[in-house]
Amino acid sequence: MRLPGLVIFIFLGLQGCVSSPTHMNKFSEGNYAEVVAEVTGSHQTLDEVPLHKLYLLCPAYYEIREYEKFTECADYVLAHPDPGTEFYPGLDFTYVNKLEFQGYVKSYQAKMLLEFTEYEQAYKLAGKAYTLLKENTSTEVNEGRLLSYLVAPLEVQALSLIYRNKGAQAQPYIEELSELNYYSPGRSNFLRIKQTALGRIYFAQKDYARALDILRQDISDPLAALVTPLILMVENVSTDADVREGALRTPELYMLSKSYFETGDINKARQGFDTLLANPIINSLGEIHWATLKDRAVISWQQQAPDEAIEMLRQAVEIIESQRSTIRSEAYKIGFVGDKQAVYELLVKYLLAQNRIGDAFVYAEKAKARALVDMLAQKESFARDSAARAGLAELAELESQMQRTTVAAIKNSARTRGLILRQREALEAQAPEVASLVSVGNVDTRALQQQLNDDEQLIEFFGNSEALYAFIVDREQITVKHLNGRGLADKISRFRQDIMQTNSNAWQQSSKAVHETLIEPLQSSLTADKLVIVPHGPLHYLPFAALFDGADFMLEQYSLRVLPSASVMAYLKTPQRSGQTTMLALGNPALGDPALDLPGAQNEVRALGDVVPESVVAVREQATESLFKRYAARVPVLHIASHGEFNPEEPLSSRLLLVGDESNDGSLTVGELYDLELNSELVTLSACQTGLGDVQSGDDVIGLTRGFLFAGAANIVASLWMVDDEATARLMVNLYNNLQSQDKQQSLRNAQLSVKNNYQAHPYYWAAFQLTGAGR
Repeated sequence: MRLPGLVIFIFLGLQGCVSSPTHMNKFSEGNYAEVVAEVTGSHQTLDEVPLHKLYLLCPAYYEIREYEKFTECADYVLAHPDPGTEFYPGLDFTYVNKLEFQGYVKSYQAKMLLEFTEYEQAYKLAGKAYTLLKENTSTEVNEGRLLSYLVAPLEVQALSLIYRNKGAQAQPYIEELSELNYYSPGRSNFLRIKQTALGRIYFAQKDYARALDILRQDISDPLAALVTPLILMVENVSTDADVREGALRTPELYMLSKSYFETGDINKARQGFDTLLANPIINSLGEIHWATLKDRAVISWQQQAPDEAIEMLRQAVEIIESQRSTIRSEAYKIGFVGDKQAVYELLVKYLLAQNRIGDAFVYAEKAKARALVDMLAQKESFARDSAARAGLAELAELESQMQRTTVAAIKNSARTRGLILRQREALEAQAPEVASLVSVGNVDTRALQQQLNDDEQLIEFFGNSEALYAFIVDREQITVKHLNGRGLADKISRFRQDIMQTNSNAWQQSSKAVHETLIEPLQSSLTADKLVIVPHGPLHYLPFAALFDGADFMLEQYSLRVLPSASVMAYLKTPQRSGQTTMLALGNPALGDPALDLPGAQNEVRALGDVVPESVVAVREQATESLFKRYAARVPVLHIASHGEFNPEEPLSSRLLLVGDESNDGSLTVGELYDLELNSELVTLSACQTGLGDVQSGDDVIGLTRGFLFAGAANIVASLWMVDDEATARLMVNLYNNLQSQDKQQSLRNAQLSVKNNYQAHPYYWAAFQLTGAGR
């Protein structure tokens, strides 16, 4: 049996140090679990494990996906004062260069971070590993070993950038990796490691032709070389080593089959995909499994088998929804990051082609739910989850079992998946809103429709630039319109740029262009006075109220509110008033930088204090995060006029800036919102928003508004850009005056109309604010 590339990498790393031959053999055979069992069985703590065994124990933990134990092991050995001073009874003196050793371990840590999709941290840690290795000038360094060590950090840095859509910045790392070489009779293993890394990078770049060239090197028929042993393995999986060998070959076969598929060799692609799907090992490799089903479904659709294609996509969605985790493990090792949303988009497209509108709407809703689950995948707890905590822990353990590459896990995979589905159903019954953050539940379209009022219609946008749809939902029916999404993101960007130009009417043309794309095709179906908008992707950055048909704004034609998904209606709260204080207003916090001062925000909240009785108003040093958290559950209205920093790459790190103290750091992050318990009828965010200028995926906006909704806010009024002080003050005073006699939705609309009609007609001054939530 050939040695996996990673095992070869370990062997190269162990040249120059001493380890147990028995443990070394087990490691080389892929029996990582046995290495762990034998080392930990004879040593109770890491302190008792000789360093030469830790060289195998740490990567063995990594290989069996015991990530917490790998982290503990890696941290321990990195904290060791100097591995070069170790002596062991009965063994020769062992010398390991400290810089080389640290670089080796940090490379593994960087790869783990990449698997957890923490791309920025992976990039930084890989850079540190690379620096340690390059700075190593010891005469003890073996050239081949050092170059082999350099492959991993270069690969991780390149992949981290590619996954963050910064492919141009990855080029220097790819070039350096390509140029790594040395000349020695034993360099074949090094070349294999290097070429495999390059293949993964090309695959991640979707350069399938170059990836195919790499895979073809030294093998005349790579498909047969991978397919034949996997076919044999289907009937003969008897040891964990067999499973791990299959777990290594399976991603490689997917990479090869996908490359054939994308370069037009459909017959070879189909052969490879069918072999993968027949192998039970794929059940533990969820990311590869659903991706294989997706691509195979496309082939079935092209070959006029629509029912087969839809069933494969339905299975792919079921696999996606059976796991909360975004850990990619084996998939990452081939440079593959699957787009889960693309599976839902394809399934919706195929269902609509079969005129199955209701089913298509269900999967559009599921896609939005899945996007939120992915964003929150690393959060381990939420507010109000005490009743569900045991269920969440059980769910996490079952999902972990599904990812294990052992014979027992493979044989029990169907049973485990069934237990996961039952546990999710139990969690949904016990704590439905918590369940909605960690899993994708069922969508009851009839119940959803009945939550709309008679004078309301819901428009849910879904799809991409190639296939964009608008589902129009009322209490009686669901219809759909096919839209032309090509160039839509650019149109929205142009409109947002034009709307910032207060001395120009260029916005009229760009606004009308977006209106013609999104609203005009729906016009004949829009019969209600009130619209509930569920945006998708770049539409989260679009001020719908300012869309212009050449004569009127949507603001003038409809009363609007926004929701992150239609299913959220089931979780919208009706807050219960408690206490005398009616509003907490925080403005212009003292952030220690004069450039961040917002005197207009300070005047704004003081003016609101005069409008709203029994208010608490805090500005400058008093506008603390601790004050916010102290009042959060006690007041019906929260108003924050401060800076916000939005992070499209890490939406949960987006934050509102307040004043810190000994209890809180002053950064109210989106992640923290899911740990709060509010009792708010209305949360208003009147903020200077940094980083929201670029049209992105919408995850940052979804995370913020969904966080406040989950925490207990019934409505959120937030701005898409910073408006000048006078316009904001006028709008806010109008809003809070209107609230004394009108609902939230109508109050905001009338406040915007007042600014438009009595102050400035240009949409820059009134269109930034939109309401998300119940509207009541």
